[in-house]
Amino acid sequence: MAKAFAYALLSLLVAFPSAAIACQCTADLFAEQLQHPRTERQTAEAHLANFVRFSRFSHGATIFEGTVEMQEVLTAPALPEGFVDNSGRRPEYQYRLVTIRATRVYRGPREEKFAVRTGMGNGDCGFDFETGGQYIVFAYHDREGKGLSTNWCTDTGSLEDSGAMLRVLRGEAPAPEDLLDPESYHKRNRSHWGSVCGRVAVGNKTPVANFYLYLIRERHDGIPPLKNVQVSKPDGTYCFDYLRSGTYFLSGEDYDSNTYIRLRGSLSENGHSLPILVEVGKTVGNVDLVLHEDFRDWVYAVLGVIAAVATLTLITFWLVRREARRAS
Repeated sequence: MAKAFAYALLSLLVAFPSAAIACQCTADLFAEQLQHPRTERQTAEAHLANFVRFSRFSHGATIFEGTVEMQEVLTAPALPEGFVDNSGRRPEYQYRLVTIRATRVYRGPREEKFAVRTGMGNGDCGFDFETGGQYIVFAYHDREGKGLSTNWCTDTGSLEDSGAMLRVLRGEAPAPEDLLDPESYHKRNRSHWGSVCGRVAVGNKTPVANFYLYLIRERHDGIPPLKNVQVSKPDGTYCFDYLRSGTYFLSGEDYDSNTYIRLRGSLSENGHSLPILVEVGKTVGNVDLVLHEDFRDWVYAVLGVIAAVATLTLITFWLVRREARRAS
């Protein structure tokens, strides 16, 4: 919940939802309220005030609690009508339309259900709702007139992880934990999350630094799963923190442009992916990933050179024969 608002980015997302290729929440435009050490309660109050201020630029704010009943993956044009890309086409992007049954509305129309748009979550700042999950939703009206939108840069979050903000919205007295500084507050609430840690090595011996690992959580609601991404440390170790409970699958790959060799690996046995069961408040340790060298990129590069040389040779041979025929 203690995330700085990205009002500049939100404005961009409101105008062009596909514009954000990589999700990066920028500094709060009202940063003067967040420059000094404060309690989690004060942070929640500042975030709420800032969201309301920002909503003036997006035609109002809607804040409510609710349960996700349904999610759909839809497509929409990425450019305004009449605009096309370099190929002459009007590109499209995917987004989620999330139907949420409201249990309590704090700001905005008192609707029984809300339809909220958000990104798919793979680099577009989309919030990863779970069907059946309960959330506090901070939604704004997009400029395209297509209804409410939210994303990861707002204080939208699960009810379980939003205690301080909920108490502010409900006008309740702060809990003792709300009077902690934000860092201490979130350390205290780590019991709501799980972790997966281990080591990356080639042949189970040589550690690999700066290697990209992907941890994917299994889901059953028809929404494509998101990748949790981590980079291994200099000693080859890694740790995925703040994970929801559930079943995960680990893999990784990286590419060396100097050797044309790609390192790959996945936690598997006899060709079958091995699941990692994550529980809240617990760390699954010693999940080591053994990598192998994949020479396909190198082979493709060599074949490409061979094909280019062969093509050049044939063209040269054809030109020489043509000139010889002309001379004769």
